[in-house]
Amino acid sequence: MTFHALIVSIAYCISGSALTLLNRFAIRTFPFSHCILLIQCSSTILSIGFISQFCHVNMEPADRLQWKKVKLWLPITAAFAATLLTSLQALQFVTSSTLTVLRHSSIILTAFIEYHIMHTQFDLAAVLCLLGICLGALVYGLADLSFSISGYVWLTMNVIAISWYQVMMKNIASQKLLNTLGMTLYNNVLSVPLFMLQTIINKEDLRDASLSSSALGILVASAVCGTILSITAVAMNQYMTATSLMVLNHVNKFCLILLEHFLIEPTLTWISFAGTLQVIMFGFLYGESRMSSRILPVMYAELTTYLLFGSTLSFLAYNVIKV
Repeated sequence: MTFHALIVSIAYCISGSALTLLNRFAIRTFPFSHCILLIQCSSTILSIGFISQFCHVNMEPADRLQWKKVKLWLPITAAFAATLLTSLQALQFVTSSTLTVLRHSSIILTAFIEYHIMHTQFDLAAVLCLLGICLGALVYGLADLSFSISGYVWLTMNVIAISWYQVMMKNIASQKLLNTLGMTLYNNVLSVPLFMLQTIINKEDLRDASLSSSALGILVASAVCGTILSITAVAMNQYMTATSLMVLNHVNKFCLILLEHFLIEPTLTWISFAGTLQVIMFGFLYGESRMSSRILPVMYAELTTYLLFGSTLSFLAYNVIKV
């Protein structure tokens, strides 16, 4: 890995973790979700335009906006906007750790949609990994310190939106309609009118908000982190293989969870920590099994699944007895 690739990787990890944490503080100090997303999308658009015009980087220029492509991309943008909005709304009620762990269950819904609509076939190893994710999410949810019915409703909507977005992206990727930076540009440009309309409908007027200097700083920082994440995510696809990027994403998510627990507020118990490990580990193994022709050792996967199933049943029984 070159020095430039290392810097981009560090910026990608820090901006991704910081954005999740900052969004949590932003939505709780400034409860205008559409306005926050409007600011972040606008910042990303301006940055992409600046980079395209004035910076000479080893990156394919973003595709220009064309009405024919816009019409095809609108459903994807709607899913993209729904993903951003539901995750931000969920952060009003749950911790960043809960959002990070439970949105992993979108893999299960995505696989279900792919199997029934796109007729994708899954081997036994992939099915066992999906079961492991499901059990891990169940363990985490049952021991979640920040449990909130409203928060989990938004999380459910977020999982649906993510699955919807991922399936459509996979479906349209084969058409090679846009390059990677073009996808980022289209998603953000087309999301701006949606968030602007919602801002007007919900009467989210900045003049009605008494923003302190710290709240304003959080808003600006979240916009900057969102921009850095969007740009570095594109660059990472050029510097890393899909497997390496997947490993980096999972390690970064785990670091985010630990960071919130030790530096901001305690968010984990030993049981929810075990659930977190299960979800992240099986999420990685599932991605590995789908990208590689190498089949996971079925025997070990089966034994692990049985152990997880047994531990889940024990935990449920313990709670029933305690009640």
